[in-house]
Amino acid sequence: MKCVIFHEKCASFSLAMESVILQKARVSGISGCGDYNEIDDLNVVVGLAIDEVGHHRLRVTCDVMNPGEPQGEEGAAFGNKDFVVSGEGDSVSSALQDIQRKVSKRVYLSHNALVVFSDRVVSSQLASILDELDRNREMRLNQILAVVKGDADRIWGVSKHGSAPLAVETREMIQQWAKCSSVFATEQFRFLRDINEPYGVGRFVWLNPGDGISIEGIGLVDREGRMMWCPIHLPADVGVLWVMGNTHNVLQRVPFLDPTTHVRGFVNLHWTTTNTKLEWMNSNHVLTMRIKWRGIGNIEAMTVEHEPDQTIYRSIESEVARAIEHEMMQAIERMRESDIDGLEMRTNLYRTSPEMFRRVEHTNPNWWKTCAISFDVRPHIVHGGLATNSPG
Repeated sequence: MKCVIFHEKCASFSLAMESVILQKARVSGISGCGDYNEIDDLNVVVGLAIDEVGHHRLRVTCDVMNPGEPQGEEGAAFGNKDFVVSGEGDSVSSALQDIQRKVSKRVYLSHNALVVFSDRVVSSQLASILDELDRNREMRLNQILAVVKGDADRIWGVSKHGSAPLAVETREMIQQWAKCSSVFATEQFRFLRDINEPYGVGRFVWLNPGDGISIEGIGLVDREGRMMWCPIHLPADVGVLWVMGNTHNVLQRVPFLDPTTHVRGFVNLHWTTTNTKLEWMNSNHVLTMRIKWRGIGNIEAMTVEHEPDQTIYRSIESEVARAIEHEMMQAIERMRESDIDGLEMRTNLYRTSPEMFRRVEHTNPNWWKTCAISFDVRPHIVHGGLATNSPG
C-alpha cells in the first residue's frame, strides 16, 4: 500500500546520518583516535522484532547492519547490507544476551530505528517490555513502534536487494506517512505519553509482514492489552485520519451534480492541510460530541464535461462537506464496534470537563459508544489552478 500524498520528497536524512556515522567510525580507525569505536568491532542493530515463543518467554530477532560477513550460526545474509540473528530469553535483555553469545562483535543498540511487536506479545507482555525498552540507556526513545498480526520475525525474512537494511527502509516509509498524518507518528516517547494518559490508548503502525514496507493501518491498544485493528487504505479511509487528527497533502475523490446540466461528475481534491477539533455539549442531559473540521484545498482535476464556474464551485463545496461528514461518521461507527475507545473520547472529555466526565462515566461507562455526534464541517477550496482533466 502506498501513501497517497503530494509533492513527496525523499526522507533520506536519517540514512545519510547513518552513513556519516559509519564513515566517521572508519576514519577514526585510520587516524587512531581513541574516542570512537571501530565500526568493524560492532554489530549495529537497526531493527528489533519481538515474539512470544512460550509462557512468558520471548524471542528477539535483530536486523543488523552488515559491514562485512554475517556472524553466528543463525545469521542469514541479505546481500551485503544486513543480516538477521535471533535469541531467546525470559525478557528482552536476556534474549539480547543470548544473541551476544552467538556473535563475536558487540551488539550495539544506540542506532536502532524500529521495534516490531507481534500481536500476541502486545496482548500479554506489553507493559513489561515497554518498561525494559524505556530503562535501556543504550536505546533511544525516538525508535518507531510497529505491530504485525502473527510472528513479528517474519518481517525480516523478506528477500531484498536494496541499498539499505530493511528496518531503515521501513522507518523511512513510516516517516513519509507521518508527514501525511500524525496518526503514523508512533515513536516510543509518543506511545508512552499517549498510553499513560487517563484512559489512554497507545498507537502502533500496523505493518504487512509479507514485505515489511507496506502499511495496513494502525493498531490501537489499551493498558489491559486489548487491541483494535484499524485498516487505513487511502484515499478510501481518509475519514479515519480526519477523525483522529490533522492531515497534510491528502487526496479525496468526490462525486457531484452539475446544477446547470444535471450531469454527474467527479472531482479530485488536494487537501493541503486539515484540522480537526472535538468539542463537548451537554444540553437537557444529552451529551453531544461536536467535531469541528476545517480544511484548505484545491481542485486537482475535474471531469471534462463541466465548466469550472462559480455555480460549479458552490455545488462542489456543498457535496464535499457532505462527503467529509459521511466519511468521518463511517469511521466513528467502525471504531465504536471495538471494546476500546480508539478515538480517545474519554480522555478528551476528561481533559475538557472533569466534572462532566465523572457524571457520564458514573451513569454509563460505555457512553462513548452511544453519545450523540454532530459536525461543523467547513471546507475552503481555493479557486485556482484547476485542471479540467479526467481524474481517472
